[in-house]
Amino acid sequence: MVAYQHVGRTSPSHGPEQEISVACMTVGKQYEFKARLKLFEGPNMAPYACDKTVQGDNPLMCPLVSLRLNVMGLNLVENLINDYSENWKANDFNVYHSIFTVNPDVAVSESIFFYIRGPKEEVSIVFDDVQVTEYMGYEHDCSAIVKNGDAEVILFIAAT
Repeated sequence: MVAYQHVGRTSPSHGPEQEISVACMTVGKQYEFKARLKLFEGPNMAPYACDKTVQGDNPLMCPLVSLRLNVMGLNLVENLINDYSENWKANDFNVYHSIFTVNPDVAVSESIFFYIRGPKEEVSIVFDDVQVTEYMGYEHDCSAIVKNGDAEVILFIAAT
């Protein structure tokens, strides 16, 4: 497995970025962003635990994936909030997942970049399995109608 890392960050706003195609951005179209992230602090690369409940300039802030847009000479930022609910695990890769809808600013941008920013400076961001795909919604899988797996937990409903 090959993961990539961004080291030597001197500001919470610094992080890896990737340009994406403006031509694919149609207003109203939805995309799904997925990645696995891990954080390390300092020259010894000690695992770093951030806190997903804090935001803004808090040094414990977890990574935040954003779109950086260049619209008529202005730099705009659209944040893609992580909707994966698990707490951050310092010693493991963590899922980042977001579904976003293309808005008019995105569609008329001269350039668009995905970038990962967030934790305090000197925290390295390791990222792997980055995917951006058109979101088509989730289909219902009716092959497993019993919701609790193999029905080991039986629910009784008393008739009154």
